[in-house]
Amino acid sequence: MDPKRPYQDEEPAASHPKRPKSYDTTSNSSNYISHHTYPPFVLEDYTIAWICALPLELEASRAMLDEEHRSLPFQAGDDNTYVLGRIDQHNVVMACLPGQYGKNNAAIVATNLKRSFSRIRATLMVGIGGGSPSQADLCLGDVVVGTRVMQYDMGRVIADGQFQETADAKTPALLLNSAVSNLRSKHGPHRSSSRMTSLLRSRLPNHLRPNQPDRLFQASYEHPLDASTCDDCDPAKLRIRGVRVSDEPRIHYGVIASGNRVMKNGKARDDIAQRLSALCFEMEAAGMMDNLHCLPIRGICDYSDSHKNKEWQNYAAATAAVYARELLEVIQPSLEELSRTTACLTKASEPGIAIPRIYAIHTENRSIYIEMAYIQGDALDTAWADLSTDERNTIFADIKQYASSLRELQPPAQDIVCSASHNPAYDCRIGFQFFGPMAHDEFHSLARKHLLIDDVKAGALGREVATTHTGRYRTCFTHADLAPRNIIVRHGRVAAIIDWGFAGWYPEYWEFTKAHYNFFSEDWEEYLSIALPAYSTELTAEQTLWRMLPEPGFERYTGGQDTRAWWQEYGYRVEDRSTSRLGNKLKWICADCFARGFKKKSDFCFICSTGVAIKQHLHKAHGITAPNEVARRGEGSSLEDQTITHFIGADFKNPNDQFLLSKLRGKFSSKGLRTLLLDWITYHNLPFEIVNTERFQRFLLYGNPLLDKACVPSAKTLLRMLESEYRGPVGSVTEVLRSARSQTHFSFDGWTSKSYTSFLEINAQFIDHDFVQHRILLGLRPLWGRHNGASLADEVADTLAFWQINDPDKVGYFTLDNAANNDTCIEDLAFQHSFVPEERRIRCAAHIFNLCVRAILYGSKRENFAAIVAADGDDQDEDEQQVDQAIDEALDGEMEDAADEEMQADHAVGNPDEDFLSSHPAPEEINSATFREYSQKGAPGMLHNIGVQLRASPQLYEQFLQSQRKESGKESTLHWVFNNATRWNSDMRMMERALVLRPALNTFFNDVQNRWEAEGACEKTKPAVLQHQLSAYDWKVIKILVKLLKPFEVASNQLQGSGIPGARSTCGSFDEYFPVFEILLDHLESAIEGTIFEEVEDPVSKEKKDVEVAIYDGLDNRTRKLLKVFIKLGWKKLHKYYNRLTSASYVGAVVFNPTKKWRLLDRLWSRVPSRKSKSWRLDYEEKLLEIWERYREPDVDCQLVATPDEASMDYIERRLARSVAGSPFTQAPSSAAPNSRKSTRKTKQTTATTTTDDEYARSDDMSGVTDLSAYTAAKAS
Repeated sequence: MDPKRPYQDEEPAASHPKRPKSYDTTSNSSNYISHHTYPPFVLEDYTIAWICALPLELEASRAMLDEEHRSLPFQAGDDNTYVLGRIDQHNVVMACLPGQYGKNNAAIVATNLKRSFSRIRATLMVGIGGGSPSQADLCLGDVVVGTRVMQYDMGRVIADGQFQETADAKTPALLLNSAVSNLRSKHGPHRSSSRMTSLLRSRLPNHLRPNQPDRLFQASYEHPLDASTCDDCDPAKLRIRGVRVSDEPRIHYGVIASGNRVMKNGKARDDIAQRLSALCFEMEAAGMMDNLHCLPIRGICDYSDSHKNKEWQNYAAATAAVYARELLEVIQPSLEELSRTTACLTKASEPGIAIPRIYAIHTENRSIYIEMAYIQGDALDTAWADLSTDERNTIFADIKQYASSLRELQPPAQDIVCSASHNPAYDCRIGFQFFGPMAHDEFHSLARKHLLIDDVKAGALGREVATTHTGRYRTCFTHADLAPRNIIVRHGRVAAIIDWGFAGWYPEYWEFTKAHYNFFSEDWEEYLSIALPAYSTELTAEQTLWRMLPEPGFERYTGGQDTRAWWQEYGYRVEDRSTSRLGNKLKWICADCFARGFKKKSDFCFICSTGVAIKQHLHKAHGITAPNEVARRGEGSSLEDQTITHFIGADFKNPNDQFLLSKLRGKFSSKGLRTLLLDWITYHNLPFEIVNTERFQRFLLYGNPLLDKACVPSAKTLLRMLESEYRGPVGSVTEVLRSARSQTHFSFDGWTSKSYTSFLEINAQFIDHDFVQHRILLGLRPLWGRHNGASLADEVADTLAFWQINDPDKVGYFTLDNAANNDTCIEDLAFQHSFVPEERRIRCAAHIFNLCVRAILYGSKRENFAAIVAADGDDQDEDEQQVDQAIDEALDGEMEDAADEEMQADHAVGNPDEDFLSSHPAPEEINSATFREYSQKGAPGMLHNIGVQLRASPQLYEQFLQSQRKESGKESTLHWVFNNATRWNSDMRMMERALVLRPALNTFFNDVQNRWEAEGACEKTKPAVLQHQLSAYDWKVIKILVKLLKPFEVASNQLQGSGIPGARSTCGSFDEYFPVFEILLDHLESAIEGTIFEEVEDPVSKEKKDVEVAIYDGLDNRTRKLLKVFIKLGWKKLHKYYNRLTSASYVGAVVFNPTKKWRLLDRLWSRVPSRKSKSWRLDYEEKLLEIWERYREPDVDCQLVATPDEASMDYIERRLARSVAGSPFTQAPSSAAPNSRKSTRKTKQTTATTTTDDEYARSDDMSGVTDLSAYTAAKAS
């Protein structure tokens, strides 16, 4: 027993206030709050603090209490006024600020509260706040949970009068953060809770959603000073927002900005919210955080602008209160609170019956659970048939000794009903709710659903109920669920009693009557008289109540009978009033089954919504069929009569036919049919309603005579199956993620459907316990509102919480594209999961390649082309300056040629249908205007414009296909490849397809030209597509561009993991990131020089090798100069993002690869000026050591696979060997002579120096590699 809680007839300890000895057991008329005064609590019994700033907030919060307690004397100096009570399993103290809000008053209240209540585990700050709609899809009535609090008005004034915040972010206590994560995962991806809506309606019916519109005005639009409402505000100034499907309040998690001033300015709101990523503004949390690490919970009542009003305050206060209550239901009691239960159960174990060790008490789905140690043995109901009569008598003798020991325990009071730990009790017989502590009279009133005792005495429930509920009983400790399944037996004796979830202090007869509550054999009831004192009158009373009140929480439905339903006459309807059950409140009780005394609810209770289950029950259990069922069956069509009986002409009177039919039907599985239909619908993205269509059902029934309409599932059934299929593996997937050997790495990106709905796809990559690499889709979440970093972080954090990925050591790296909102998203996630954002941010290589190639093909509007041509390099780093100098010299060589070079001989053999000179030649002077014009009308631009014309005119496209047939003489045709702005390879595919269709295009242009001329050749009607006819010169440019982009295609396939056909297939290894970037940079630098390497295959040996070819032959100097500027733009873009690959993970992937290690980076970067200093290596070594320490200890079982020496090199490996050897643009600046375009090539020379490091002293060191064969040998070793 707890020494601080004396018995009723004892004097209290001197350190506690005196407790009253008489108790008021009168129940308040409220349906939800029980205003009793005992057991006499002390200040130390209250573990949850609930603070409000305004009386209207306290009013809403007070309605969340399950019961209120009598006030207690507080410590001297505590001037607060408190409301004491209970929510779920927690005793709660509520306080309100003394008339004035603000962080200073909040700090005073917190200080006083700590003085009186010394055992506060968690503090909640519950109330209203102003929303910041610029940071999330906030609406009035939504709830913002402050995972961080920032005081935005604390700082200093710096130069130019600018204000700089200096306050650090403050976070709630760890217990609250864990509870928030738990509740967040339960709410799922929609961030809403139907339970919140149910609580609002039941507890706060006067605080429902207002009828006033939710209006959000533009930040710059001020409210008229003389107007009290927004009725006269300009509706044209309303901000356009997406429409929500449901009015249920949503939950948002993030930063709450706290200050000592009311925020009533839209511009200031957006400015502060942008800097702090704040979702809400309020005035008390910062003051509370200094004393109690509270969790602020704010209902949004306005938008922190001049349009503030009080219309939404009550509703916002209510939504915040119901969320806080739901959060408390998640928080488990502390292990300290288990001591009282443990003490009671330990005393009960004195006779020798083992009581399992208690580990935890918690609630789930409104049920209470006690976690105990596992006991070996069999449940009594399982072993009963195998027990002899002597063994049964021995077992019940053990139970009798156990029960007697329990009854000898001293209760906390002689007239009390409560749990073993003196807290609220829980028993399924009473209902799905916690109750007590309370007196016996109040408990009996609750057991009979508060029927007046005078009515009971008058015979409403029978004499036995009246006798029992007016009698006086001792209070005894009771197991309250003494069923055979909870008695563990071993070797003919009782080994343990388990399942103590209902255990507590009850009237002395409760053990006996509850042992009969479940439906068991007569033997059990006979043997119970051996083990327990009999209470026959009380048992009859309870059985009467079971029949009159068949299910806890059910009441007779008084809304009228539905006379149209034929099955109503066979039972009656009841209404489920329990708060834990949501939806489907109306139930139907089968009168016949209930009269026969069935105790299992599913045997007699069914949902009334459609009546399907009711009809099936009446048909199967009672043989009752709908009156019109026979007539309807006789109206079936010939197709519906294709049953298996009609199909094979079977005779039911023939035993052989009966056997055959039973075998055939046994082979058919309705579940299998539903599974196949679900797979078919989801794989082909079909509507679920297709299974409800008459034609589909006729087709299905005709094709399989084993079917009937009852076997064909409905659309709702398939939808529920799909949801079940998704929920089913959630537990196992969560466990796989938890037990993964590696960290879990993530990638996410946005996607917009054809219905213009935005989604965020979140993927996870990890290595499981069996060393198998996985890539799974964690979520496809809808995105509402602005797609800023805070919103994205919120969605990702919700997904991680749902899959219980909360351990900071398990959260790995994030691979994202280069959008700015991803930077802020990673910063928010880094704060929540405690990692360095720059280290965990991996940039998507494919996205970088797309930006680079788009710059090569179409340039950039933001570039200073004069600076690029001049290559002055004022704002560039040392690497870029050297390349600029080489480019400058190459461009100077082009400009020094006064005349164009002579065209090559192949010009004469061009297509006679093509002009040689381009209709859109390169400009003489390169500036933004001429550059943009050539980007739109040059060779690639003309192909794009042809596609635009073909897409716009079906007749023109048909003419294009007809020209193909005319040119090839075949009916088969190829479609035009249309490029798009988001995939650079669409441009390459367009150019490759155009080269294939080049003859057909010429025929197409001739056909269009001839038709136009035949129609009169009017200039106004000239087809626009004729303006985009390519010349032989333009086709030469297209060929050059295709060759130029080929390495980007190979690099993309290499890194994305699709594999390269040939000697080696890759899975996109991360250690290839750096080498691939170096290869592409070298490729572009060589292209500016005038040559590239093409991959060719030897016709004899079939071995692939690289051949250096000139790419500008046959081009005039203006085109060469322009192409080099294009290439320079791509090089700048690629170099820009290459410099941003600063995370140690990139280096670690190379260093931890045994075939690369540090030596590869030394050779790649020894020729890069910014990497010549060894400081870069020291920085990375320190970071990599931290990573290595996490992985070095675990023992793993793996098999090493040796790479054969004769393994041939693929495209990437050959190019890497050349990059290691050196690049002409990364040598000394003087190495590129002004007129050395033809002679300057990549030289196989080594710039790295050999060190004394053991790693470089090995025989397989690559410092002396000068040719491909040597590199191959070094790699293989």
